[in-house]
Amino acid sequence: RSPTAADQQPSPVSPETSNSSIFSKQKDVDDAIKDSEKLSTHTIRIEDEKSDLLGSEIYSGKLTLDNKTKSSSNEQSRSGSSSNCFDARLSTEALIWGSNILKLEDIVSVSYNSGLRYFTVHACPLEKISSGLSCFMKPRRTQTDLKFVSSSPHEAFRWVNSFADQQSGTHI
Repeated sequence: RSPTAADQQPSPVSPETSNSSIFSKQKDVDDAIKDSEKLSTHTIRIEDEKSDLLGSEIYSGKLTLDNKTKSSSNEQSRSGSSSNCFDARLSTEALIWGSNILKLEDIVSVSYNSGLRYFTVHACPLEKISSGLSCFMKPRRTQTDLKFVSSSPHEAFRWVNSFADQQSGTHI
């Protein structure tokens, strides 16, 4: 009996199977391109994620962080102060300026002298430990005094009042 076309078994590499595998590879490449386009159009901004986690906004404005020492002269503190100017905001959970975040629970008090453009935030945040044995060490708090300068005495007073509304200790 002679073999017919129906009785023949396809060879392991037949034209039908090789074409379908090429088509499936092309389909996978097309899907990968479409997926990469989807990834590029759908972005998640970290600032948006943090803003939801840090509560609703209470007050916002421009602040300058004055990290000059007390021994520096007034001329030195005035010059170069715009280099540390940040968009700052106070939320129900934290004070955010630039890429820095200070939780309200870490703020001990806020000092302000009426009629001046600056106020000082006294805080004791947890110290970040970066050593290999950090899992065996207790977290420590470090005392930090942050002197912020606002655009006017009135705005400084509004910042201090916003801290007072959040139950932060204020000294006026």
